[in-house]
Amino acid sequence: MLLPLLLLLATPAEAPDDIDALPPSAAPGPGSFSLDLVGAEQVVQVTTRDWRDEVARLTRFEKVGGVWMQVGPTIEVVVGENGLGWGLGLHPLGVGEPRKVEGDARAPAGVFRLLSAFGPMAPPMKTRMPWLRTSAELVCVDDPRGGAYNRLVDEHVATPATAPDAGVAVPPERSYRSAERMWRNDGLYEIGLLIDQNGFGDTSALVVPGRGSCAFVHVWKRKGRATQGCTAMARADLEKLVEWLDPAKKPVLVQLPLPELVKHRIPWRLP
Repeated sequence: MLLPLLLLLATPAEAPDDIDALPPSAAPGPGSFSLDLVGAEQVVQVTTRDWRDEVARLTRFEKVGGVWMQVGPTIEVVVGENGLGWGLGLHPLGVGEPRKVEGDARAPAGVFRLLSAFGPMAPPMKTRMPWLRTSAELVCVDDPRGGAYNRLVDEHVATPATAPDAGVAVPPERSYRSAERMWRNDGLYEIGLLIDQNGFGDTSALVVPGRGSCAFVHVWKRKGRATQGCTAMARADLEKLVEWLDPAKKPVLVQLPLPELVKHRIPWRLP
């Protein structure tokens, strides 16, 4: 099975243990970032009341004639049980605290590319997004000391020599102790979206150990039930979202507490 080229996820290069160790040139300065610069014409905006809130509101926006227009109604979603923490995405580094770290039960805050939709079967709705067909052998490594941290790994493929020309990372040996299995029997991953948090979708990007891994949008367990670090919603709402997304319009997730959204709306050219 060939996966979208965007998901050619290789074992990351050696990265510093902390984001403060990155060179200043690793990200744009606070005044140089905006959605205009990244060409985003679709925004999935998720807003909480504050950093600790686990219930959020999701609104879709699309740029029409240079103006952001709301698409459909605002819906209720949930984020991490401990709220949000600044992740590593398109937004500038060093924007503040709290930071997203591995195991903190916070969903990533910031601006992130939406890479691909995924699920164990063929897409149950029409979609223009790349579709990652998941399996029982496909995992996302969440061990910060593992050689494939924040990468998808096909555990069925034993060696690089048997790997497909385009696919997930295949480390020469299993060098990690824990991973998130992409096949679940509770329905949460029947439909999902991969969020480009901490270099997840870019093999040239540094993956910073411990700064969060395996960030998804997926089906919630039930209304109001928070996640361990993802964004979740009702399946019907997620199907509508995946059907609406268009990779040609470079969709992004803007996920922020309301005070941060107000603060960054004008300089970042947010809806």
